[in-house]
Amino acid sequence: MRMKFVLAAIAIALVAAPAGLATTAELSVSPSVITLRGLPLGTTVETPVTLTNSGDEPLNLSIYYAFGYNGNFFINPGTCILGMALPAGDSCSFTVSASPSIVGAIRGEFCFSGWGDSGFDDACGRIVGGGRPLP
Repeated sequence: MRMKFVLAAIAIALVAAPAGLATTAELSVSPSVITLRGLPLGTTVETPVTLTNSGDEPLNLSIYYAFGYNGNFFINPGTCILGMALPAGDSCSFTVSASPSIVGAIRGEFCFSGWGDSGFDDACGRIVGGGRPLP
């Protein structure tokens, strides 16, 4: 009988944790879409992007990447240094470089990820546009 009471008390304690103690991990990027309009082949465009931690806990930046098709995509991490703790409510900046590799549509994605006490979060943006022949 005593065992049931202890287990019930533990279950109630877990369910009834105060909401004010919960933390969230939340990253976002701005702009979330980079549009490349008819770039000549071989031309590279660098676009500044802001990464914001709008959660209520610091996040340790752990990875970034860019990928896609019909283009070359790179990230210069700027002030968003891997391993750094991005405080809640704070931002850092990086650049996304994109260059079309063919004439026609190009599509890509860029992401930054981080983790904190409440878990892992990532923020991704899209790269859209097209390449055109050199003049």
